[in-house]
Amino acid sequence: MAIDWTRGYTAHWRLYEVNQSTWTDGARLDGVVSASVERDCTGDAPELESASIELDTPVTGDFSERVLRLVMVAEQNGETERADICTMRFGATSGTIERGVHTRTLRGRSVLHTAAVAETWLDYGAYVPSGADGAAEVGKMLSDTITAPVEVIGSFVLQESYVFDRSEHVLESAWAILKAGGYHIRIDGRGRVFVEREPTKPAYTLNQDTMRLLMPSVQPELDWSDVPNRYTAIEGDSVYTITNDDAASVTSTVRRGYVVPVTDTSPIRIDGESLDAYASRKLAELSVASDKRRIEREYEPDIHINALVRATIAQVGMEGDYRSKRQSLKCGAGIVVTEQLEREVRSWPVS
Repeated sequence: MAIDWTRGYTAHWRLYEVNQSTWTDGARLDGVVSASVERDCTGDAPELESASIELDTPVTGDFSERVLRLVMVAEQNGETERADICTMRFGATSGTIERGVHTRTLRGRSVLHTAAVAETWLDYGAYVPSGADGAAEVGKMLSDTITAPVEVIGSFVLQESYVFDRSEHVLESAWAILKAGGYHIRIDGRGRVFVEREPTKPAYTLNQDTMRLLMPSVQPELDWSDVPNRYTAIEGDSVYTITNDDAASVTSTVRRGYVVPVTDTSPIRIDGESLDAYASRKLAELSVASDKRRIEREYEPDIHINALVRATIAQVGMEGDYRSKRQSLKCGAGIVVTEQLEREVRSWPVS
């Protein structure tokens, strides 16, 4: 019987050095004192996760950078279940020595970190050509610059070439290409990297039955101030502008009384769309605000970063599908997750 994560369980912690050639568990490291994990998919080129582990070690010897896997073994009513929490590159940053024990603070960097510092221009040339499979190209770029396994699920066609800027790094380029096709990068607890379409189906439902996952308070936030109402796409001598002047829209030029413009001089059209269709799509994509909910909850393995969570809890003001954008995992007797859920609220087009 699987663990019921909505009910109490006992956590036992394991830390393993990862064999980088096979990506399997290697030697076990004893002495885990505490651990915390940060997951974040906001920003233009997120590395997605980081971590901190306190580890008791002998006073003698150094702690060189290595790939470690943090594992929780949950026990409930005589049943046990392993949950791989994170796999990252760890190095020792600080610590204290007392009574013959060196308690080291290990800083964990995402397996994507080496792609975040690799230079796209030098390693891959000037551009990805039009007609290329954007997902496959990103998969190759990541496979060439990180040691973790990379799996590409699905494909999409780049309508226009993507030209690298000389200052870009591989992870920046990868995210730019993927976002053009509605794809994203996901890392699982074993540190495996997946290039795949953004989730469109909820991974979990928060309702009356599962509400016991939540801690008492929910903190809301909604801000329309940065949402544009005019989008101009420029490609060579071609220029197309689309304007939101719908009186029913809270962000329109009519309701606001002023223009909030965006000018795009490097369109990335996909699947044969025209420039005007591209501009309309981009303004629609930008005509959203994030209805944010900051919650505390118990750990649930199916709610990974960027996953969809369906909420039907009217008493805390949560109705609809929310995407998990930030997670802070505090690891102890169990795992308590502080999470930012966001639901896109569209202001244009108005249905």
